[in-house]
Amino acid sequence: MKEAVYTVDDLLDYEERFEQENGLPFGLPSELSLVHLEDCAAFDRGRAVFDFVDRAEREADDLRYRGDRDPQTEARTEREGSEAPDSNTGPAKYHVPDFPRGWGGFDGGVEASFYGEWDAQAFAELAIVLDRAKKAADEGKEADSYVEFGAFIWKVRAVGAGAGSSSGVRFAFKWVLESRGVKLYVHSNPTPGIPAFRVRFGAECLMQTDLFEAVEALKKCFDFHGFKIKTEVVSRVDAQVLLPVTVADFAFAMQGDRIVTRCRGTYTLHANLQTGDLETISIRSKSCELCIYDKKAELAKSDYIYFDIFCRSVLGDEDANIPDRLTRVEFRFKRDYLAHYGVDTFDDLRGKIAALLDLVSSDWFRILERKKVRGSEREIKNAPIWERVRQAFRYYFSSKTFDRATVTDLKSYKRLSGTPQIERIAKQAVGCLATVASFCMDQIKSGLEVVDFCSALLASYERFFYTKVKEKQIDQEIRRNFRRPYEYDCVSSIQDDLGNCDWHGPLYEFA
Repeated sequence: MKEAVYTVDDLLDYEERFEQENGLPFGLPSELSLVHLEDCAAFDRGRAVFDFVDRAEREADDLRYRGDRDPQTEARTEREGSEAPDSNTGPAKYHVPDFPRGWGGFDGGVEASFYGEWDAQAFAELAIVLDRAKKAADEGKEADSYVEFGAFIWKVRAVGAGAGSSSGVRFAFKWVLESRGVKLYVHSNPTPGIPAFRVRFGAECLMQTDLFEAVEALKKCFDFHGFKIKTEVVSRVDAQVLLPVTVADFAFAMQGDRIVTRCRGTYTLHANLQTGDLETISIRSKSCELCIYDKKAELAKSDYIYFDIFCRSVLGDEDANIPDRLTRVEFRFKRDYLAHYGVDTFDDLRGKIAALLDLVSSDWFRILERKKVRGSEREIKNAPIWERVRQAFRYYFSSKTFDRATVTDLKSYKRLSGTPQIERIAKQAVGCLATVASFCMDQIKSGLEVVDFCSALLASYERFFYTKVKEKQIDQEIRRNFRRPYEYDCVSSIQDDLGNCDWHGPLYEFA
């Protein structure tokens, strides 16, 4: 771990730096890399860079859609649309006024675990710093409860957090750090079955920073402190879009038996008893949830920091002019649902999120334009308001993918079976052989005698073993590892191979 080479006068107090940093996205321009910053003017320069880039992007969007383009290009775009979705209502045209910049994306609540190995010395040094900061937080010494981790200042909380269990053993994270809307849980003694880190990207982070850029920034923090990632597991993903409608518009569209859903969980409605306005509709199962709620009503109850970031980063309005009608439609995917479609890492998420949202908004839940008739649900078009939701999800999430998966890819996905625990199985086999030897052998004087006995025993089953191993290899290739190139291209070749090795010889004759 690199040692700090500055004095107290070189930087503002950690607490002040923490307050300044939390107005920034969770990521820094390339010139502000993972080094100790000389002074806090760098943060001002960093923010100026982000403001400049943000303004440039806005101006580019305005120019692109203001009609200043080449007339032929404009006409072609109007005719073809912009990556129109495949739906039963025909192609849809996307326009920036219909889908404002910032009105869709990942929402706070994206969670993941990281497994890997620490550099022993670096971790020992970090543990001392974190223990000191945690103790300071517990004693109310706020100024000493801040630490540097990577290029960011983090607030260390006074208490740890429970996490879950691994192989029936419960575990907890000793340290909890927060910075720029990111909450990081750090384990004090991670083992192969326990994650060293768990992270939660909150709304304050994701309203200002692209999720995948935030992930890369966090990984650089890990690498800077000597932690090498071996495995990452995404455990929760929230994806949302905003629409200028009311929750009541959705409720009206759902009336008259117009819902088609695979959800077998709970359905709840929540209304404001003072105003009588419907504020929330939720459809929830164990692994997936759809929540439609009044975002304006939620903002009225939010704290100042969240409200300020939302107005600046989502609405692009520092004067807090909230639209009269503003409803958020949000899908929340839990680990079981993600695993079912092969979303394990953030790369998986990037490649599959567009298809996942397309699938869940058509197969898992949708609203029809008219009352359904049994057996004809697939022939009925979506209600206009639900088709608009699907278009919005495609507009905001299609650009986030690379090596993009399709809905067909997700439906045909089959998770490979885990690698068997070879050592455990081998010990079971040895135990069985030991039992046989104990009955068949006279008094033994060395382990070599037992090995010789077992070798002779196994040699008498040579053809039998060959048959069983061949059967299992074919089984693993065809049934489990179906993505691997086939060694067998037809059923007859498998039958021939197994027929040639079939064996019905005598078993070992025990004394």
